[in-house]
Formats: sequence, C-alpha cells, structure tokens
Amino acid sequence: MTLFEFIRKHQDIDELTVWDKDYDVEIYFYPDCVNPADEWDEAMREIAKKLTIVAEDWNKGVTVNLSEVIKGNLNNGAFEDLFIYNNLKSIMADIENIFAGYVSEKWMLDFARSLK
Repeated sequence: MTLFEFIRKHQDIDELTVWDKDYDVEIYFYPDCVNPADEWDEAMREIAKKLTIVAEDWNKGVTVNLSEVIKGNLNNGAFEDLFIYNNLKSIMADIENIFAGYVSEKWMLDFARSLK
C-alpha cells in the first residue's frame, strides 16, 4: 500500500508520523495532501504516492521506503539542480529539514515531481 492510499483511508488522523526503513528519519504527513489546498500539500501528495509502506504501527506511525525512492532518483537529472550534494547520505541528512519546511513550496513541488 502506498502512503497516499493509507492517508486517504485514514483521513480522520490529524498527523501521521512516518519513518524511513533504513535511516533514522522522522517526518510528518497530514490528511491535507489528499485534497491539496496549496503547492506544499500537492507536493506532499505526490511524494506520498511514491512511498510504499513497509511496516505500520497504527498507534505510532508507519515506516516507508523513502531512502530507497531517493536512491532510485539520484541520477534523474533534476536532483543535480535541487541538491548541493547529490548523494543519498547528504540528502537523507537534510531530509527532515526539507519536510519541516526549510525549502520553498516551489522547491518541494519540483522535488516531488522529479521522483519516479
């Protein structure tokens, strides 16, 4: 099941904690991504559609394949323009800040649309 499908199924949640399966990363998704009101929500929706849930603890959150998806996109052409250091370790070191909003809505949407 994708993260998007999970969120759509559980729209009564206020906030969903999401962890990566390989890196110590904790990010948050909200039901707003199902019906996006702005570019940020749209980006989160697109990202949620690309992530597969590998484990869930409904009381706490879900674990997804975020680092695997990023690794698969390192050579997609867009990452070279989006990241200063286009390697998995550097991106995953910054990913919590990215999802926390330390990038613009446009940047986040470009990132989301670059994922395959």
